[in-house]
Amino acid sequence: ITLDTKGEKLVAGNRTLLKFKVSSNGDAIAWNKIIIGVTKTAANTIADGARLVDSATQTVVATLAAGDSDCEGAAATCTMTVLLAGGAEEQVSGEKTYELKGTVGGTLALNSYIAPQISNTAVAKATNTNAVITGVGTNSFVWSDISAQAHDVATTADWTNEFLVKTFPVSQTLTVK
Repeated sequence: ITLDTKGEKLVAGNRTLLKFKVSSNGDAIAWNKIIIGVTKTAANTIADGARLVDSATQTVVATLAAGDSDCEGAAATCTMTVLLAGGAEEQVSGEKTYELKGTVGGTLALNSYIAPQISNTAVAKATNTNAVITGVGTNSFVWSDISAQAHDVATTADWTNEFLVKTFPVSQTLTVK
């Protein structure tokens, strides 16, 4: 996972909050969960209904339901969880760029900011035992090498957490100038 956002200004309305690439070292991979931690000026808000889109096609990959984000309030830190519903997974062969988009509001005073980040939150990285960990705990990036014969999100043991992901953290700061 690598950052693909250039310094953006923070303004009210629908904004790209974080733009990043997911890439593999050869064969295709799949992912089904990304947790994005956000640090922000408390008066700034991100409304429910944020979405993750494929940057090339602008196709919505996931829309975050009200329970998937707590960034609409006045807290200085919050979390946005992208968990693909119904056993879905997003496959990547080569690389794919994604944008986290959301509606920014609140009091956007000079020098206030919103800073989303994908970081390594696992207490311990899973070794390459391919344990099924999808949807469990605070793992910030749950992915698979798609190595199981009948690969699927719910039943195969080819999913892992941040194991082998070497590019954390990925962050972007949007500031009112």
